[in-house]
Amino acid sequence: MNELLNRGCVIRTNESFFYHGKVYIFLTADYTITITGSTNLSRNAFGNNKELDSLFIYPRHEINPFLKWFNDFRSSADEIEYLDVSKFNESA
Repeated sequence: MNELLNRGCVIRTNESFFYHGKVYIFLTADYTITITGSTNLSRNAFGNNKELDSLFIYPRHEINPFLKWFNDFRSSADEIEYLDVSKFNESA
């Protein structure tokens, strides 16, 4: 995730409650692309796990119902500037 942060991605978290689903929203000049589901941004998620996600593609001029939900959710979340991976290492 630090590589994504270094490339300009914005990652946020809300520690006041637990939300396990994932929502990824990509904006292009022509489309709003939304992926929602169980997949984490991890090697295991893409290589080993069984994950289920849904892809929604809307022309930019159409209303994407995920954007309102996401913007409300985002406004209550804190931006992560650096992820200290040592906090997530599993003990042997």
